[in-house]
Amino acid sequence: MARLPRRARLHSQHLFQRVLKNGRKQRGSALELRWLTGDVAPQLGVIINRHVGTAVERNRLKRIVREWFRHMRERLPHGAWIIRLLPPAATRSTTLLHRDLTLQLRRLI
Repeated sequence: MARLPRRARLHSQHLFQRVLKNGRKQRGSALELRWLTGDVAPQLGVIINRHVGTAVERNRLKRIVREWFRHMRERLPHGAWIIRLLPPAATRSTTLLHRDLTLQLRRLI
C-alpha cells in the first residue's frame, strides 16, 4: 500500500485552527468535511475523538480516510482539508466510509 506523502498532511496547529474557523463545512451522519482554499496542493488533517470506538478502530478509520484522500488528491481543489470522524463512523465499512466521503465532497464543492 502506498503512503500519503508528508507534504500532503496538515501538521501545523495554526493551520488546523484556521481551517476549523474559516473553512467551508459539510457534515454527514458519520463525518464532517472542512475545506479552506489555498495555493498549495491538497493537504489532509484527520480529527477523531476518543469516544469513537477503540484505539484499533480509530487507527483503521484514519487509514481508510488517508487512503481515500490519496486516491482523490489529484481531483481535489487546492487547499487544506480536515475530515472529522464522528462516533457512527466506527460501525461503517470501508466501502460505506468511502461513499460518505465522496458524497460530502460533492456537496461541499
